[in-house]
Amino acid sequence: MTKRKHSEMAEQAPPLLIPSPHDTSSPDPGSASTIPSRARPFIASQACDQCRSKKTKCDEDRPRCSTCSRNGLDCHYAETKPTKKDQTISKIYSSMYRLEKKIEDVAALIRQQNDPQSELHVHIQSPSHLTAIDIPSDAAQKGRLSIANVLNTSPSLTKAQTSANANIFGPVSIVHASHFTQDAKQMSFSAHKILLWPAIQALLPDFLHGLDLVEDYATKLEADRPPLPFDVPMTNGYGTTRGPGKQDWLHSLPLSVIRGLTEAYFNTFNTSNPILDRGYFYSATLSVAMETGFGYNIESCILLIVLALGCMAVTAHKEAGFPLFPLRGEEADGMLGFVPPDWMDVTEEVEDMPSGLRFLNEQRRRIGFLMCGMGLEHVQCHLLVGLYYAQAVRVLDHWNMIHKAAVGCLMLLNGSKAELMDWDAWENDMLARVFWNTLMFERLVS
Repeated sequence: MTKRKHSEMAEQAPPLLIPSPHDTSSPDPGSASTIPSRARPFIASQACDQCRSKKTKCDEDRPRCSTCSRNGLDCHYAETKPTKKDQTISKIYSSMYRLEKKIEDVAALIRQQNDPQSELHVHIQSPSHLTAIDIPSDAAQKGRLSIANVLNTSPSLTKAQTSANANIFGPVSIVHASHFTQDAKQMSFSAHKILLWPAIQALLPDFLHGLDLVEDYATKLEADRPPLPFDVPMTNGYGTTRGPGKQDWLHSLPLSVIRGLTEAYFNTFNTSNPILDRGYFYSATLSVAMETGFGYNIESCILLIVLALGCMAVTAHKEAGFPLFPLRGEEADGMLGFVPPDWMDVTEEVEDMPSGLRFLNEQRRRIGFLMCGMGLEHVQCHLLVGLYYAQAVRVLDHWNMIHKAAVGCLMLLNGSKAELMDWDAWENDMLARVFWNTLMFERLVS
């Protein structure tokens, strides 16, 4: 074998490929092969249904690709599912929109506080375009009243504007007068002025037509009523009232009586006025009151007023003939009517006294040491006592307890705390319940 020359080997060898620094298809310096990859052909990111079924190339023209246009076919593209990137971008946009909206609301509130004269009012007209109500613009934009709207009223508002914000059922201003409203008079919807309405006057007996009723006649009539008695004679088997040498009848109450009266309260009063939470009451309030032996604490006061309201609920079911607890089904209970429980005598009072008065008196003995409390449970207790007085038709006592509950709500929602609260939390949700119940009693019912 003869040795080949170096010059001949160089002439026959293929030229070396030196990758360009701008060549994107060149491999990495550490790769084993230096052969460039072939350019990738065009692949449609989303072919139309016709091209997909025939497995042909689609150029993705909209609204029709070239293949469908050339063959006269209907071109239809399937819906594209949003990618993770698109979902992330949409979440970012929505978060930015919420932040922008909050910043605009804060800026508008600051401008309104700095310039009270710039507050706008929205006129809401009835379908007949006869009346209008002035509502602050921030409440009108939100479409509903919030706790912050009710509490944070501007000092520059007049008394009429403030009442219009909280009570939309009051007298309204006349905007457009027609032929049948020119001589109309504005009527007050207060409870003590309803007797002055012409329609009510027509229904009154003759001896009341000429009676001159002063504006506060209802208050004077209520002030002349004697207060509820403090000592109630008891003839049942659970002992007598508290006194020197007498048995403490509360400790002799069976648990079945307490359970029955509390269930009667939650099935009636708490459905229309959700002041208490049933689960928390049985797990915390009831256990504390029973462990302390109905001691001088707010839990015992709440339990006693709940028992008093439960007595009223049982008495109402008895008078109406309704079944107290579901026994055999809705139809069977309706035919059976009211079935008195074994402890029915504990709900009966003597001398036409309201049912449950004995429990109310025990609550009144204990609340005297706790009357200055401003916690959530104190507000709940005041509301429950006010609800009892309303059922017993003690108007002034009811108003007094609702006033105490309103003061407690103002202390709990002092300043801008209402705007910063997380209303989804349990305690704040219970606070919202007592606030709206107090507002309803104070503005709409009283």
